[in-house]
Amino acid sequence: MEMEKIHLEIRKFDKLLEPIANAEVDINDPNWQKNLREAQHPLDKAGIREPAERLTQRIIELFLASKSKERGQIRKLLADNENFAWAMAAPESSDLEVAFRNSLLLLVIDDTIDTRDVITRIESLVDKAQADGLRYRPIVKQIAKVAGTTDRYGLGSLRSVIKRYC
Repeated sequence: MEMEKIHLEIRKFDKLLEPIANAEVDINDPNWQKNLREAQHPLDKAGIREPAERLTQRIIELFLASKSKERGQIRKLLADNENFAWAMAAPESSDLEVAFRNSLLLLVIDDTIDTRDVITRIESLVDKAQADGLRYRPIVKQIAKVAGTTDRYGLGSLRSVIKRYC
């Protein structure tokens, strides 16, 4: 029942995000990268940040409480709704452990992200965690347990990539 509700909400948000996700970027504009960095977040542009973040938090909780088969269903749901997956964001948290955990979990839940991008993002998260004095290794170890084991791009599975940071 919960998955059906989540599915309906994701589809609704995916449709709202479609024109934003598919908007053309003029790479001939010399300021295109700056403009992209300074652009409004897609969830804000679509006017759905709060409900989308609440939904993302529900997805995170369901993902962690699920067995492997159900986690696969959640991954497939996001793969089928790539506009939402692309814009997905967890609610901001002042708790550094929660913020780190949720950011890492989003990489694990949406396992369609190119492995090179995942590695770059993990390195950035770990660098920030180290700078903040966070004991991040136990969190990484916990997240590695629910990470996917399929090597999609020839650089290792998400589980093997994440375990490098334990």
